[in-house]
Amino acid sequence: MRMYVRKNIIWLDFNVNGRRYRRSTKLEDTPGNRKLITKEIAPQIQAAIIRGEYGPDKKKILPTVKEFGYCSLDLHRHEREDDVTKAYKLNFEKHILPDFENRLLSQITPTDLREWQNKVVDETSARLDGL
Repeated sequence: MRMYVRKNIIWLDFNVNGRRYRRSTKLEDTPGNRKLITKEIAPQIQAAIIRGEYGPDKKKILPTVKEFGYCSLDLHRHEREDDVTKAYKLNFEKHILPDFENRLLSQITPTDLREWQNKVVDETSARLDGL
């Protein structure tokens, strides 16, 4: 979420499900208002986005693991070398998608993650034992 000023009014610029939103806070650009936005307003908007209360698709609370994973890889591709991004994508497709591909992020529990982690460790151990 980015904050910027237009005609001495503070605006917020953010994305929800790939769609860009620019919203006026209707607050003047003062240090106190900037602090208010940073500490209270922006976190409230982010919480509403996470709960699925903001954006065109309000029924879908969170994206699937597949949607989120590819979106994250794409968003951060300029922060990494191309070969690192490629390796991350291959690992994501090989280790995560088979178990979590079409599940919503909100449906995954800590137990699911622990079971998946144990499965990956067991598979890795079996491969190493065969060497």
